[in-house]
Amino acid sequence: MKFSVQLSSRARKSLAKLGHESLRIRRRLSILTSNPIPQDAKFIRWHEGDKVFRLRIGKYRALYKVQRNTVLVVKIDKRPSAYRP
Repeated sequence: MKFSVQLSSRARKSLAKLGHESLRIRRRLSILTSNPIPQDAKFIRWHEGDKVFRLRIGKYRALYKVQRNTVLVVKIDKRPSAYRP
């Protein structure tokens, strides 16, 4: 099954600010199209009935939800501030 990866507006803005780091993050997020919950992903919490997972990408963290055939990346940020609401 193939999943589509979508970025929330918040994640898009964060990614645009990162410059050359964004290429590495985009490559890592593209892996989610074939396996939405890779072995190194970690369940973080429930949010509005969906599980939120964390994917480590160097010093950055991508928080995302899996909804049917879509992976929605909610937030991309450095480690300490990635977990704040």
